[in-house]
Amino acid sequence: MGWTYQLFDITKLRKGEDDHVSQEMFRLFEQLEAVPDVVGTPGYAQKRKINVPNMTTRKAKMALKRAGLDDLSFLKDGAFLDEKVYLNTEQLNRLMAVSGKARYAEIEELITSQKYFRLSDQEKLEALNELNQNYNSQIEIERGKLRPHSIELVRIMQEIYDGREE
Repeated sequence: MGWTYQLFDITKLRKGEDDHVSQEMFRLFEQLEAVPDVVGTPGYAQKRKINVPNMTTRKAKMALKRAGLDDLSFLKDGAFLDEKVYLNTEQLNRLMAVSGKARYAEIEELITSQKYFRLSDQEKLEALNELNQNYNSQIEIERGKLRPHSIELVRIMQEIYDGREE
């Protein structure tokens, strides 16, 4: 039974028996024999080369400014922006922790809503899969603001860039 808890705890942080998010993920798995996409690892947090985010559009610059990140030197280096980089294990763990907390909060808000309560199990699975669309891309901007995982990724890219200058 321990493996199932680790499978359905998207943050990988044990919360105890009253973790209704993990319980709901497991319940849907039992009912539909399908795991919601939202419990998986996003592509930007997998061990593979990822593109350095080119955040030079007006929309991206405004989102960076709102996040207090408008002075990043890596954004001025065209050669670096054209690269693909590997994130190390520590960086991936940081990215997943931020992403996992944000996803968990969104899932919790969804599954405690009256709208969710009225859905069939199949519709609940679809709603959770739709929520996961907020975590498909490295850089996600919602209502003019960077999502938390995007902020963390930009910070990591700056660290990688700074590490090359030394």
